[in-house]
Amino acid sequence: MARPVWHVGHRCSATREPQVRPHCAHSMTRTLFIAMSFLSLLFGGCSRQPAAPASKFHAGQVWAFTPPTNQPNARLTVLRVESGGKLGTIVHIAISGVSYGNGQTQIQDLPFAEAAVARSVTTLERESGPVPDFADGYQQWRQAYDAGKGGIFTITVAEAFDAVTSIAREHK
Repeated sequence: MARPVWHVGHRCSATREPQVRPHCAHSMTRTLFIAMSFLSLLFGGCSRQPAAPASKFHAGQVWAFTPPTNQPNARLTVLRVESGGKLGTIVHIAISGVSYGNGQTQIQDLPFAEAAVARSVTTLERESGPVPDFADGYQQWRQAYDAGKGGIFTITVAEAFDAVTSIAREHK
């Protein structure tokens, strides 16, 4: 049975309030995507950062980072690095080694400002390796981003994880 989930449609403007409407989702993945979109807008989708010419991050890297609450084995894998124009360099990551929800152990495709990832990472554990499939999540984010309804996280990876999983728990 489908459960109600809040869908947030928000434009990057200081004068308009977010428009919130309920709709049904059939999976935790959809709920997480909605939560990530909302939080990325809330925590930095409107920020203006200069584009970085190069990045120390690249696809396939695995980093240890300051872990989320009660998640000491959490690791992040860099999925993709791209230019976000005025937003600067966008680093897409997956988080693994976590436990939340109904037994989920990873989150795929969280888009971050490069500076937020840099503030979060502690040790490079692997320079290169396989990149998990993230095409579906990336395409959903890309469509929302191109339509002005998706953004990037500018908070730390741990703060984003805690916020996303908190919203997911509320919408079970």
